[in-house]
Amino acid sequence: MGRLAIINCCQYNLVKFIMTNNQEGKTDRKPNIWKLTRCVFRAFDILRFPCIFEFFWHILTKVSPLNQGEIEAASEMFGPNPSRFNTVRIAQGRLLNIVFLFNRKRPFVTFHTINYSRPRDNSRKHLADIIHELTHVYQFELVGTIYLWEALRAQWKWKGKAYDYGTWQELIIKRNQGWHFRDYCREQQAKMAEVYYRDILSADTPISDNERQAYEPFIHELRHGDL
Repeated sequence: MGRLAIINCCQYNLVKFIMTNNQEGKTDRKPNIWKLTRCVFRAFDILRFPCIFEFFWHILTKVSPLNQGEIEAASEMFGPNPSRFNTVRIAQGRLLNIVFLFNRKRPFVTFHTINYSRPRDNSRKHLADIIHELTHVYQFELVGTIYLWEALRAQWKWKGKAYDYGTWQELIIKRNQGWHFRDYCREQQAKMAEVYYRDILSADTPISDNERQAYEPFIHELRHGDL
């Protein structure tokens, strides 16, 4: 798909969006905005915007690959394939020092880069944080740059509740109601992976444990890319 096709796609969706809303009022506005948004982010992917951004971002920050402890935690969580983590970088310092002044030093992911302000001490909390952020990396790999919009949109819409997927007992209830991992928003997905690693995997919780059993169906879907 060439650049001209991408431009035509965006123009088509924009015209369709305007015509539909002029003809039908506000009833279809949200679906059409969503279609246009997906088209724009798809264009970003095809034009390799993430690669261009990361090239310059890595110049403006100090980057390093995952360390051995982080790779082992990631392999335990997502599956034993260390080569898949070779493209992931941890960015710290330089320009990020200014960014973290405005976001309360909260880690965030830009494509294959985890922007991190905390010590990388391979503590249980640190590795759980890395799992959270690697889930966002995984989202990017599977759905493209639109994961970023979906995560930010959840934060704007639900504030702190964007991370709240409920208790493990509620996971059982939701599963029985037909919920899947993909039914949770991007931040809830990442938080679920973080808690599963911190409270289940790193705690060596037995397979037969009720809490672990509540998480397992959702984590199984995460590992198989159903998100």
